[in-house]
Amino acid sequence: MSIRSSSPQPDDTSIAARHATVDALRAVGTDRSVEDVTRLMAPAPTAVDLAPRILPRTPNRRPVRQSWPGVLAAAVLLLCGMLWFPLHRDGAPPQSYALTLGASTLCTLLTVVLTLRPTLPAFAVAAVVPTVLAAGRLYEGRFHSEPLSRALDLTLAPSWIAGVAAVCAALAALTGVLVRLAAQQPKAAAPPRPPAAARRTPD
Repeated sequence: MSIRSSSPQPDDTSIAARHATVDALRAVGTDRSVEDVTRLMAPAPTAVDLAPRILPRTPNRRPVRQSWPGVLAAAVLLLCGMLWFPLHRDGAPPQSYALTLGASTLCTLLTVVLTLRPTLPAFAVAAVVPTVLAAGRLYEGRFHSEPLSRALDLTLAPSWIAGVAAVCAALAALTGVLVRLAAQQPKAAAPPRPPAAARRTPD
């Protein structure tokens, strides 16, 4: 049974150095000059890798999301939900109380949605809901609907203040929609530069 010894194999540099040493020792016994002996003992130059190195490409960073429209719309919707909350019933029919409470709850839920995920569909829904509330306030002011008037009388703030808050919430959500649409549009690519040889003018 033979045992193989694992010894490190010499590289090209060490082999070249050994050959240079042997040649130098041989030259000592001849009539060569000191410069020749020194030149033979000098280590052989190592090969330089002149091939261009390819650097790894850095991953493209994702653009920073515009968060201020969501914060603005969420804040105004929260205020709108608070102003539309019915503190008391005062003998109003259940339909009127449920309508006012549902409007306040829906605005509060949209506030949470815009805070967590300010997406384009969320902004669109957040723009529609306060628009309907403001339209209901305008309809009640012109046509004096009895069920709608009873529902608007249950809000925390006066009906005209609640209507103004709904208009502001709709405008804030519409601003978020426009910002999202502008962010989704692809940017125009810059025209390619002509090569350096083409830019040179003949003498």
